[in-house]
Amino acid sequence: MKHPEILLMFHCEKNTGYAIGRLEAVFYEAAIVAGFKPDDIYWSFNGGVNPGGEKIISCGYKNKVDCDALDLFLSKRNIVVALAFDLGYPADVLSVLKRHGVSIVSYWGGSMSSINSGVKLTIKKIEWLLRKNKPDFFVFESKAMQLTATHGRGVPQSCTSIVHLGVDTNKFYPAYEDFYYAHEALGVDRARKIIFYSGHMEERKGVRIIIQAAISLFEGGEDSGVHFVLCGNKPGEESRVFKNLKKKKS
Repeated sequence: MKHPEILLMFHCEKNTGYAIGRLEAVFYEAAIVAGFKPDDIYWSFNGGVNPGGEKIISCGYKNKVDCDALDLFLSKRNIVVALAFDLGYPADVLSVLKRHGVSIVSYWGGSMSSINSGVKLTIKKIEWLLRKNKPDFFVFESKAMQLTATHGRGVPQSCTSIVHLGVDTNKFYPAYEDFYYAHEALGVDRARKIIFYSGHMEERKGVRIIIQAAISLFEGGEDSGVHFVLCGNKPGEESRVFKNLKKKKS
């Protein structure tokens, strides 16, 4: 009899970076703690991988072609659990996983919905009960995120859990002796305050709002004493930001 196997699923490319990059290691560690052996751990990413690989496949959550490939992949394996990042519903991949009897745990890294109440929330709860293809369990990073599921999409609280993010204070702590490190590294006058953003340049991240705020501060021609530093993750991501800046200046 084959060993139970687990599929670790991501809605993005492999080695995306930032918090998602760290989650790849966290998911793997979680699978080991759950009792899965390294040889019984499989991966799926949205593009950017060799679909013919034995341990990793390309699978977009809403890509029907990828789902057909996943269907074939699962028929040859003994996957019993899928730990998926940001897998919501509806999604084409859910019916494939359910058809093969896979239990689905969705780790959710953001808000799922706006908060609902009254009749609308009741309808959402009924929709949850009637929906056949959906994750079995959701893990959220905070109570606020959990509420967007229970009080937004009508997901029963019993189908959710919270795992708070933490910081290793032995590695990360204020280095007051290097308080002006960023100023010196970037050539910024120490008298200026630095507003720093580090993350993906996707629209939902709100970088455009930061740019608009920066422009508003400088529109009057007065020195606000602030220096904005925006750090993306992939080559070319800055093009949209610079394009936006040029439009505002013209």
